[in-house]
Amino acid sequence: MALAESSRETRQSSRSSQPIREGPNWDQERLVAATPGHWQKRPDSPQWQATGLAFNAFTAMPGGIVAVRPTGQRLGVTHAQLQQLPFTPQALLVQDGEADPPLPVPTYRVPNLQQAILDMAVFARSQMQGKVIGVTGSAGKTTAVAMLKHLLQLWGETGSSAHNANLPLGIAWNLATVPWSARHQIIEMAIGSMSRNSRLVRPDVALFLNVAPAHLEYHGSTAEIARRKSRIFSSMAPGQHAVINRDLAEWPIILEAAQARQLKVISFGRHPDSDIRRVGQQRSEQGMTLTVDCRGTSMELKLPVLSDALAENAMACLAVLEALQLPLHPAASALSTFQLPAGRGQATELVYQGRHITLIDDAYNANPRSMHAMLGRLASRPQPRQRLLLVLGDMLELSDNSNRYHADMLPHIIASQPSEVFLLGSQMAQLAPHLQEHGISAHTFEEPQQLSEQLIGRLKDRDRIAVKGSHGSHAFRVVDQLKRLSS
Repeated sequence: MALAESSRETRQSSRSSQPIREGPNWDQERLVAATPGHWQKRPDSPQWQATGLAFNAFTAMPGGIVAVRPTGQRLGVTHAQLQQLPFTPQALLVQDGEADPPLPVPTYRVPNLQQAILDMAVFARSQMQGKVIGVTGSAGKTTAVAMLKHLLQLWGETGSSAHNANLPLGIAWNLATVPWSARHQIIEMAIGSMSRNSRLVRPDVALFLNVAPAHLEYHGSTAEIARRKSRIFSSMAPGQHAVINRDLAEWPIILEAAQARQLKVISFGRHPDSDIRRVGQQRSEQGMTLTVDCRGTSMELKLPVLSDALAENAMACLAVLEALQLPLHPAASALSTFQLPAGRGQATELVYQGRHITLIDDAYNANPRSMHAMLGRLASRPQPRQRLLLVLGDMLELSDNSNRYHADMLPHIIASQPSEVFLLGSQMAQLAPHLQEHGISAHTFEEPQQLSEQLIGRLKDRDRIAVKGSHGSHAFRVVDQLKRLSS
């Protein structure tokens, strides 16, 4: 971002600070204070309020302000979509020069819609009463946000990111919409535009989960990914907390970035120097029990899913609670009731034509780290008694190393002991002959619909199906099809 834009955000943050009031986020005074503009149609009542903001049709909710799409742009809700909403928005945010919207509701005109949304985010952040936790990493961000919310709700209302909206405009929508009076806010932050993300969120605690070879087409190496993700610290004040995975090969890069901001560092992992250290574990069909050393105090964490990735998230969350100076034992007990978000490994029982099927939906996205994690979880299940059918889609954006990263999956796939493997996409297809050499039936497909038809035709009672792939591979469509056909 240009220096002028950064200065604007700093001035806006200072200008918008004012006594915080209870109730819905937005009123007339706050909207005018947040971003320059004028009321084309003013609310009828001086008590007008709005709970949040929608920057596309997917995020539109009753009680909120809706941003109207300018001509030739993709940001905002179109006039046709406005007329199809099942509720009446509290107000519309419209860019100057655009046609009047088709709804007779309060309308606030602004010079630039995108800048207005970012302005509203800066104002929203200035109004937040509680601590703000920023979460970044190559894998597990959404699960970590959900787990932190599950735990922090023990101490009161907690706001959090929704819909994986973790780039500047998505972060702006979340900041404008979460309850500002909440004791804690948890905001997911992607590597893209991380410096701006940090200026918007201004975390009190920054959680750095991991680094994986994801999006290498854009970032080149895992070291560069670590440097760019470390910009999450760039808008933090000395004495605030950085929570970092001590097991990362890129630890020195991340630690140096945190120390440059004079942050207090809390580490987690298996490394003997970790502040929150994993020292043992027991596995069962019901999940796993971790033994964790928390600065000299031993604790047991019961997790409902057999997953090293979830274990990593659990330790990260304890480290965040340590940074917030909250007691760890209540949170440790609450972990046993945590449920995974959709698409992140959650098991669902389905029935198809009288056959009982267990579907493991890990299809939201994939990179080498998260693919290893899922296959490792399957490999470690105690004495498998059910057939395992694997559906694996291509891992995308791995640059010139894509073939190698896919080939590296072979021993992990074999270790998971699948009965059959269904490979979606040209990269995964290269594994088929090698799997067949090991006596594993492997099928290749270019389209998820073809794969779904073949998979469904081969299902047997008590089958276990695990699905994973990058979002662009469309492996998630296989999950959708299975759920549609089940009773």
